Amino acid sequence: MAAKADFALLFEGITALGKSFAIKVVAAKKRQPLETVGMSPVLTSYEIIGGYHPKSPRFSLDDAVNRLKLIMNTADDKGARHSWKDIEEALEIIGLQKQDAGRKEFLEKLLTEKTPQKSQADLIISLVQFLEGGIADWNGRTAFLCLP
Repeated sequence: MAAKADFALLFEGITALGKSFAIKVVAAKKRQPLETVGMSPVLTSYEIIGGYHPKSPRFSLDDAVNRLKLIMNTADDKGARHSWKDIEEALEIIGLQKQDAGRKEFLEKLLTEKTPQKSQADLIISLVQFLEGGIADWNGRTAFLCLP
């Protein structure tokens, strides 16, 4: 019924119930492109509504992680180049919204991930590049809610 009326569908439930399969079948029958979003506790506004990212990143992910760890470890030091206020402002500018509570804890957790998702890696690189030089040569980053 929702598919006939072109309403968005949200399926919830435990793993392996067939939610994804059911949606794929409906999309195929309607001959509609399908975009799926894997929801999780670490999903952020950056991934949902987008933000900014550099056109040509100056840092590899490993380099950005190391730089961000150094920035975060020295942010509370007197005379540090970047304070937590700078980091918070940068996060908001690149697209991680204020309502994403616990941003410091989120960054700390993100930096411990062995293989961050592409959007998380993009966020780390974008944050470091912003802190190191602003948003010159940046593109808007579309996300799940900005898809055509």
